[in-house]
Amino acid sequence: MILVQDIVNSMAAKLDAETPAGTTIDYYTWDNDYKPAITDALEWITSIVTPMIGTKKFSEEAFAESTLCRIWQTNKFSRVNFDPSVMPFGSDVWTVLSVRPKPKVYLEDLPPSNPPLPYYNEVFNYIGQEMDNKPIVSKSYSTGNPLKAFESTIRPELAFVVSDKGAGRLTAEESAEAANNPFVKGYDNPFIICEEMREYGWMVSVDYTASVGGYILTVPKEIQIYPRLYGDLVAVFYIPVPVTPTNITDSIALPISMKGVLVAKALHYISWKQGDKITLNTATTNELITILTPKK
Repeated sequence: MILVQDIVNSMAAKLDAETPAGTTIDYYTWDNDYKPAITDALEWITSIVTPMIGTKKFSEEAFAESTLCRIWQTNKFSRVNFDPSVMPFGSDVWTVLSVRPKPKVYLEDLPPSNPPLPYYNEVFNYIGQEMDNKPIVSKSYSTGNPLKAFESTIRPELAFVVSDKGAGRLTAEESAEAANNPFVKGYDNPFIICEEMREYGWMVSVDYTASVGGYILTVPKEIQIYPRLYGDLVAVFYIPVPVTPTNITDSIALPISMKGVLVAKALHYISWKQGDKITLNTATTNELITILTPKK
């Protein structure tokens, strides 16, 4: 995570724009200068990184400090819905790195909260325990209402411990074969009665909602796991989308190693307003790619 205040401090130093001692003069302000420049720089970084994600040129290690693991409970259709409003930092998923079905989880404590967890009474007895694929709850974390067949829910009170199984990423074509092709991950073999022998797969986010009938979600974005899970737990390792800061006290979900590039590019955008009066170093695409490329 990068503190926005640290970015502003670095920019101010390079612009020689620190507020003079004993005065309240601000040559550059948050709303008029720093915020727009940081926003533009963040959009630029996102545009460079996004095409690299999932390729051999992308280093997951570069985002290790920004990678999150959270637990979800699937709906009855074996799907997980990503709703940024109840996810860390209010951020959507940038890319899913791994999906682990039926993990072992741990519940350390349930401190008093206002309001309390909607399903508090369903998980209270599991405090201080490691559990395999439980507890399964009947209410939504976000709404507090009973879960409908098409509703999954994030389980923020549970911490991932380990999982014996990982799920391989499937294309749309491969997911169609998973029901009948034993050579494709996610094949639902009716003769496998031992969970250890089952191989799982998952397909990238899709909008499964319907404009007439079907079902509707506030954020129509779900991944699907094969073979089918009927309201089980899954752990999802992912990189969150770096959210544009609103206040100078915010933080940005990017690794510290990218701070220099972010500062340099933000300075580049501020320099546009300066005409030819000053010369500032600009961040290049190559600088960012060097950070993201796996080390040999």
